[in-house]
Amino acid sequence: MKRTIALLVLAAALSPFIGFGAESQTWVCRKCGDKVRKAARPNVSYCAAGGNHDWNSLGATGSGIYVCRKCRMKVEAAARPNVSYCQTGGNHDWNLLGQKGRNPYVCRKCRLKVRTQERPNVSYCAAGGNHDWKAY
Repeated sequence: MKRTIALLVLAAALSPFIGFGAESQTWVCRKCGDKVRKAARPNVSYCAAGGNHDWNSLGATGSGIYVCRKCRMKVEAAARPNVSYCQTGGNHDWNLLGQKGRNPYVCRKCRLKVRTQERPNVSYCAAGGNHDWKAY
């Protein structure tokens, strides 16, 4: 009996951390820019910009690393993220840097850090021109 109760307590404690098969998405608040990974729409309360959050889904979380050329937001996504509501105005302009991996790189120009399987894509550095990746 004690073992059954202990297992039920453990299951209840871990249930918020188990997705139960739900696909995780990346959510961004249109007002404050907070980024959250969650299967369902996050809580709207207490936006740092005042009032409630206004969440926008960028899509399913995955192994592709994308960066917006305009606002420099970095996202791990299964496919090209949703382009709506860039913080700088208008739409995001996503650039695929590569697939998530163990090799750390930093751009010498814009200081963007990523971990990819291979050397990241050099196109569209925020500091101008192409990225200058260095393994670290």
